[in-house]
Amino acid sequence: NGGNGTASSISGSSVTYAGGGGGGANNASKTRGSGGSGGGGQGCSSSNGASAGTANTGGGGGGGEKNALGFNGGNGGSGIVIVKVPSTIAASFSSGVTSSLSTSGGYNIYSVTATSTTGETVSFAPSISVDYLVVAGGGGGGDDGGGGGGAGGYRTSAGTSGGNTSAESSLTLSIGTAYTVTVGGGGTGATTAPVTGTNGSNSVLSTITSTGGGAGGSSPTSGGSRNGKNGGSGGGCSQGNTSFGTGTSGQGSNGGTADTRGGGGGGGASAAGANGTSSNPGAG
Repeated sequence: NGGNGTASSISGSSVTYAGGGGGGANNASKTRGSGGSGGGGQGCSSSNGASAGTANTGGGGGGGEKNALGFNGGNGGSGIVIVKVPSTIAASFSSGVTSSLSTSGGYNIYSVTATSTTGETVSFAPSISVDYLVVAGGGGGGDDGGGGGGAGGYRTSAGTSGGNTSAESSLTLSIGTAYTVTVGGGGTGATTAPVTGTNGSNSVLSTITSTGGGAGGSSPTSGGSRNGKNGGSGGGCSQGNTSFGTGTSGQGSNGGTADTRGGGGGGGASAAGANGTSSNPGAG
Protein backbone atom coordinates (compact mmCIF):
# COMPACT_ATOMS: atom_id res chain seq x y z
CA ASN A 1 0.00 0.00 0.00
CA GLY A 2 1.03 3.62 -0.34
CA GLY A 3 2.89 5.19 2.56
CA ASN A 4 0.79 7.19 4.97
CA GLY A 5 0.93 10.96 5.02
CA THR A 6 1.29 13.36 7.93
CA ALA A 7 -1.48 15.19 9.80
CA SER A 8 -1.35 18.96 10.26
CA SER A 9 -3.54 21.18 12.45
CA ILE A 10 -2.30 24.47 11.02
CA SER A 11 -5.80 25.17 9.63
CA GLY A 12 -7.46 24.78 13.04
CA SER A 13 -8.47 21.14 12.53
CA SER A 14 -6.44 18.01 11.87
CA VAL A 15 -6.05 17.18 8.15
CA THR A 16 -3.72 14.53 6.74
CA TYR A 17 -1.68 15.32 3.62
CA ALA A 18 0.88 13.69 1.30
CA GLY A 19 -0.12 10.02 1.21
CA GLY A 20 1.55 7.72 -1.32
CA GLY A 21 -0.31 6.00 -4.15
CA GLY A 22 -1.04 2.26 -3.98
CA GLY A 23 0.62 -0.21 -6.33
CA GLY A 24 -1.35 -1.64 -9.26
CA ALA A 25 -2.24 -5.32 -9.78
CA ASN A 26 -1.18 -6.75 -13.12
CA ASN A 27 -3.78 -9.49 -13.52
CA ALA A 28 -7.36 -10.22 -12.51
CA SER A 29 -6.53 -12.47 -9.56
CA LYS A 30 -4.49 -9.95 -7.63
CA THR A 31 -5.49 -7.35 -5.05
CA ARG A 32 -4.80 -3.71 -5.70
CA GLY A 33 -2.81 -1.63 -3.25
CA SER A 34 -4.65 0.97 -1.20
CA GLY A 35 -3.59 4.59 -1.11
CA GLY A 36 -1.88 5.93 1.99
CA SER A 37 -3.85 8.19 4.33
CA GLY A 38 -3.57 11.76 3.16
CA GLY A 39 -5.02 11.53 -0.34
CA GLY A 40 -3.10 8.64 -1.90
CA GLY A 41 -4.91 7.02 -4.84
CA GLN A 42 -5.72 3.29 -5.00
CA GLY A 43 -3.96 1.07 -7.50
CA CYS A 44 -5.99 -0.62 -10.20
CA SER A 45 -7.71 -4.02 -9.92
CA SER A 46 -9.42 -6.26 -12.49
CA SER A 47 -12.63 -4.21 -12.32
CA ASN A 48 -11.52 -0.78 -11.09
CA GLY A 49 -9.14 1.75 -12.55
CA ALA A 50 -6.38 3.41 -10.57
CA SER A 51 -7.50 6.41 -8.53
CA ALA A 52 -6.01 9.86 -8.76
CA GLY A 53 -4.47 11.43 -5.69
CA THR A 54 -6.88 13.76 -3.92
CA ALA A 55 -6.68 17.40 -4.98
CA ASN A 56 -4.87 19.77 -2.59
CA THR A 57 -3.33 16.96 -0.55
CA GLY A 58 -0.25 16.17 -2.63
CA GLY A 59 -1.30 12.50 -2.68
CA GLY A 60 0.36 10.17 -5.18
CA GLY A 61 -1.62 8.54 -7.99
CA GLY A 62 -2.35 4.81 -7.92
CA GLY A 63 -0.47 2.37 -10.16
CA GLY A 64 -2.19 1.10 -13.32
CA GLU A 65 -2.17 -1.90 -15.68
CA LYS A 66 -2.87 -0.82 -19.27
CA ASN A 67 -1.80 -3.98 -21.05
CA ALA A 68 -3.77 -6.72 -19.25
CA LEU A 69 -6.56 -4.73 -17.59
CA GLY A 70 -6.86 -1.55 -19.65
CA PHE A 71 -6.29 0.93 -16.82
CA ASN A 72 -3.87 3.86 -16.83
CA GLY A 73 -1.93 5.02 -13.81
CA GLY A 74 -3.72 7.62 -11.69
CA ASN A 75 -2.76 11.28 -11.72
CA GLY A 76 -1.14 12.78 -8.65
CA GLY A 77 -3.10 15.20 -6.49
CA SER A 78 -2.25 18.90 -6.50
CA GLY A 79 -0.48 20.42 -3.51
CA ILE A 80 -1.46 23.22 -1.15
CA VAL A 81 0.10 26.19 0.63
CA ILE A 82 -1.32 27.31 4.00
CA VAL A 83 -0.18 30.49 5.77
CA LYS A 84 -1.14 31.19 9.39
CA VAL A 85 -0.70 34.72 10.74
CA PRO A 86 -2.05 36.72 13.71
CA SER A 87 -5.51 38.18 13.13
CA THR A 88 -4.03 41.69 13.06
CA ILE A 89 -2.12 40.79 9.89
CA ALA A 90 -3.57 40.83 6.37
CA ALA A 91 -2.24 38.94 3.35
CA SER A 92 -2.56 40.24 -0.21
CA PHE A 93 -2.20 37.85 -3.17
CA SER A 94 -1.53 38.48 -6.85
CA SER A 95 -4.39 37.99 -9.32
CA GLY A 96 -3.51 34.43 -10.32
CA VAL A 97 -3.92 33.01 -6.82
CA THR A 98 -6.97 31.01 -5.71
CA SER A 99 -7.22 31.27 -1.93
CA SER A 100 -9.64 31.24 0.98
CA LEU A 101 -9.52 32.84 4.43
CA SER A 102 -10.61 31.26 7.71
CA THR A 103 -10.03 32.24 11.33
CA SER A 104 -9.15 30.15 14.37
CA GLY A 105 -7.88 31.05 17.83
CA GLY A 106 -6.89 34.61 17.00
CA TYR A 107 -5.24 33.76 13.68
CA ASN A 108 -6.01 34.39 10.02
CA ILE A 109 -5.45 31.23 8.00
CA TYR A 110 -5.01 31.59 4.25
CA SER A 111 -5.32 28.39 2.20
CA VAL A 112 -3.92 28.65 -1.33
CA THR A 113 -5.35 25.87 -3.51
CA ALA A 114 -4.19 26.92 -6.99
CA THR A 115 -1.82 29.34 -8.74
CA SER A 116 -2.03 30.27 -12.43
CA THR A 117 1.74 30.64 -12.86
CA THR A 118 4.92 29.92 -10.93
CA GLY A 119 5.40 33.68 -10.43
CA GLU A 120 2.40 34.47 -8.21
CA THR A 121 3.09 36.41 -5.01
CA VAL A 122 1.84 37.19 -1.51
CA SER A 123 2.65 40.23 0.64
CA PHE A 124 1.83 41.11 4.25
CA ALA A 125 1.15 44.21 6.31
CA PRO A 126 2.90 44.72 8.66
CA SER A 127 6.10 42.60 8.91
CA ILE A 128 5.51 39.34 10.75
CA SER A 129 6.66 35.87 11.65
CA VAL A 130 4.66 33.32 9.64
CA ASP A 131 3.87 29.65 10.23
CA TYR A 132 3.34 27.64 7.07
CA LEU A 133 2.52 24.29 5.48
CA VAL A 134 3.81 23.76 1.94
CA VAL A 135 2.82 20.51 0.17
CA ALA A 136 3.91 19.79 -3.41
CA GLY A 137 1.95 17.91 -6.08
CA GLY A 138 1.93 14.10 -5.93
CA GLY A 139 3.60 11.93 -8.57
CA GLY A 140 1.59 10.06 -11.20
CA GLY A 141 1.18 6.29 -10.94
CA GLY A 142 2.99 3.89 -13.29
CA ASP A 143 1.53 1.36 -15.75
CA ASP A 144 1.58 -2.43 -16.28
CA GLY A 145 1.83 -3.56 -12.67
CA GLY A 146 2.90 0.03 -12.11
CA GLY A 147 4.24 1.56 -8.95
CA GLY A 148 2.23 4.09 -6.97
CA GLY A 149 3.20 7.73 -7.26
CA GLY A 150 5.08 9.29 -4.38
CA ALA A 151 3.43 12.01 -2.31
CA GLY A 152 4.45 15.61 -2.77
CA GLY A 153 7.12 16.95 -0.44
CA TYR A 154 5.77 18.14 2.95
CA ARG A 155 7.40 21.04 4.80
CA THR A 156 5.96 22.87 7.80
CA SER A 157 6.87 25.07 10.74
CA ALA A 158 3.69 24.02 12.57
CA GLY A 159 4.25 20.41 13.63
CA THR A 160 6.16 17.40 12.34
CA SER A 161 7.69 17.93 8.90
CA GLY A 162 8.07 15.29 6.18
CA GLY A 163 10.05 12.16 6.91
CA ASN A 164 9.07 12.54 10.58
CA THR A 165 11.56 15.36 11.06
CA SER A 166 11.25 18.30 13.45
CA ALA A 167 9.28 21.42 12.60
CA GLU A 168 11.18 23.96 10.55
CA SER A 169 11.73 27.59 11.59
CA SER A 170 8.98 30.08 10.89
CA LEU A 171 9.43 32.69 8.15
CA THR A 172 9.89 36.41 8.80
CA LEU A 173 8.23 38.34 5.97
CA SER A 174 8.51 42.09 5.52
CA ILE A 175 5.92 44.75 4.82
CA GLY A 176 5.56 45.83 1.20
CA THR A 177 7.56 42.90 -0.19
CA ALA A 178 5.94 40.45 -2.59
CA TYR A 179 6.88 36.80 -2.01
CA THR A 180 6.49 33.92 -4.45
CA VAL A 181 3.63 31.50 -3.79
CA THR A 182 3.07 28.47 -6.04
CA VAL A 183 0.82 25.43 -5.66
CA GLY A 184 2.30 22.46 -7.51
CA GLY A 185 0.08 20.39 -9.77
CA GLY A 186 -0.13 16.61 -9.59
CA GLY A 187 1.88 14.50 -12.03
CA THR A 188 0.21 12.67 -14.91
CA GLY A 189 -0.42 8.93 -14.59
CA ALA A 190 1.20 6.62 -17.14
CA THR A 191 -1.00 5.59 -20.08
CA THR A 192 1.24 3.16 -21.99
CA ALA A 193 4.16 1.12 -20.67
CA PRO A 194 7.11 1.45 -20.72
CA VAL A 195 6.50 5.20 -20.61
CA THR A 196 6.30 6.39 -17.01
CA GLY A 197 4.03 9.02 -15.53
CA THR A 198 5.45 12.36 -14.52
CA ASN A 199 6.62 13.78 -11.23
CA GLY A 200 4.44 16.27 -9.38
CA SER A 201 5.35 19.94 -9.51
CA ASN A 202 6.99 21.90 -6.70
CA SER A 203 5.06 24.12 -4.28
CA VAL A 204 6.74 27.32 -3.08
CA LEU A 205 6.29 29.95 -0.38
CA SER A 206 9.07 32.55 -0.35
CA THR A 207 12.28 30.58 0.37
CA ILE A 208 10.45 27.34 1.19
CA THR A 209 10.23 24.88 -1.72
CA SER A 210 8.61 21.45 -1.42
CA THR A 211 9.62 18.99 -4.13
CA GLY A 212 7.05 17.28 -6.34
CA GLY A 213 6.40 13.58 -5.68
CA GLY A 214 8.21 10.96 -7.75
CA ALA A 215 6.32 9.05 -10.46
CA GLY A 216 5.72 5.32 -10.15
CA GLY A 217 7.68 2.97 -12.41
CA SER A 218 6.18 1.27 -15.48
CA SER A 219 6.76 -2.16 -17.09
CA PRO A 220 7.44 -4.11 -19.30
CA THR A 221 11.04 -3.27 -19.91
CA SER A 222 14.46 -3.72 -18.45
CA GLY A 223 16.01 -0.50 -17.37
CA GLY A 224 15.14 2.85 -15.98
CA SER A 225 11.41 3.07 -16.71
CA ARG A 226 10.72 0.27 -14.21
CA ASN A 227 12.30 2.33 -11.48
CA GLY A 228 10.32 4.57 -9.19
CA LYS A 229 11.35 8.19 -9.60
CA ASN A 230 12.94 10.33 -6.91
CA GLY A 231 10.91 13.21 -5.49
CA GLY A 232 9.50 14.75 -2.32
CA SER A 233 8.47 11.17 -1.60
CA GLY A 234 9.72 8.49 -3.98
CA GLY A 235 7.62 6.55 -6.45
CA GLY A 236 7.17 2.77 -6.13
CA CYS A 237 8.82 0.57 -8.73
CA SER A 238 6.89 -1.59 -11.19
CA GLN A 239 6.48 -5.37 -11.14
CA GLY A 240 9.60 -7.46 -10.81
CA ASN A 241 11.89 -4.60 -9.82
CA THR A 242 13.51 -3.32 -6.63
CA SER A 243 14.71 0.15 -7.64
CA PHE A 244 12.33 2.42 -5.76
CA GLY A 245 12.41 6.21 -5.88
CA THR A 246 13.97 7.97 -2.92
CA GLY A 247 12.32 10.74 -0.94
CA THR A 248 13.89 14.12 -0.21
CA SER A 249 15.36 14.51 3.26
CA GLY A 250 13.03 16.47 5.53
CA GLN A 251 10.14 16.19 3.06
CA GLY A 252 9.08 12.57 2.60
CA SER A 253 9.85 8.87 2.35
CA ASN A 254 11.03 6.26 -0.14
CA GLY A 255 8.81 4.27 -2.47
CA GLY A 256 8.33 0.51 -2.18
CA THR A 257 9.83 -2.40 -4.10
CA ALA A 258 7.69 -4.67 -6.28
CA ASP A 259 6.79 -8.33 -6.63
CA THR A 260 6.75 -10.06 -10.02
CA ARG A 261 2.97 -9.49 -10.18
CA GLY A 262 2.41 -5.97 -8.92
CA GLY A 263 3.91 -2.58 -8.21
CA GLY A 264 5.28 -1.09 -5.01
CA GLY A 265 3.49 1.68 -3.16
CA GLY A 266 4.52 5.31 -3.42
CA GLY A 267 6.17 6.87 -0.39
CA GLY A 268 4.18 9.15 1.94
CA ALA A 269 5.15 12.06 4.15
CA SER A 270 5.43 9.88 7.27
CA ALA A 271 6.03 6.34 5.94
CA ALA A 272 7.68 4.53 3.05
CA GLY A 273 5.55 2.81 0.45
CA ALA A 274 4.95 -0.84 1.31
CA ASN A 275 6.68 -3.51 -0.76
CA GLY A 276 4.80 -5.83 -3.09
CA THR A 277 4.78 -9.49 -2.00
CA SER A 278 4.08 -12.81 -3.70
CA SER A 279 0.94 -13.25 -1.59
CA ASN A 280 -0.38 -9.75 -2.27
CA PRO A 281 1.49 -8.50 -5.32
CA GLY A 282 -0.82 -5.61 -6.10
CA ALA A 283 -0.04 -3.93 -2.80
CA GLY A 284 2.57 -1.25 -2.64
